[in-house]
Amino acid sequence: MAQVIIFIVTLSLTFCLNFWSALKYPDIELTFIGFVATCIYISVVVMMSKKCARNFCVIGAISSLLVALLISFETVLTENMLLNMIFSVQYPLYVVFIMPLFGLNFMTDLPLQWFSCICIGIYTVLYFRLKGRVV
Repeated sequence: MAQVIIFIVTLSLTFCLNFWSALKYPDIELTFIGFVATCIYISVVVMMSKKCARNFCVIGAISSLLVALLISFETVLTENMLLNMIFSVQYPLYVVFIMPLFGLNFMTDLPLQWFSCICIGIYTVLYFRLKGRVV
C-alpha cells in the first residue's frame, strides 16, 4: 500500500513539473528539474512491486506505441470524423504515460513522435529489468 502511495505522489510530482514544458514543447525550454523528477519517477517504478510495475510498463509501452503511430498519421489523415475520434485517444495516453518521462527530452531534444518511440524503449527496458528481478 505504501508503494502505491509513493508511486502516485511521484507520478503527480513528475506530472506537475513536466506539464507545461510537455504541452508547449518545442516553444519552451526544457528544465533540469523535470529531468531530475523523471529520473526519480523511473527509480520509483523500478522499486514498485514486481507484478504491478510490469503491468504498468506493458501498458506504457503499448500506449507509447499507439501515441507514436497516431501522431505520425494525424498530419496526413485529418479529414475523416471517425479518424479524428480515434486520434483523440492519444491525448490521455500521452498525459499518463509519456508526460512523466518528458524530462528525459532535456537530453535528447527530439520531436514528440520520436520521443514517444524512446518511451517505448524505456518501458520495454524497465519491463525486462523487472522480469529478471527476483522478489
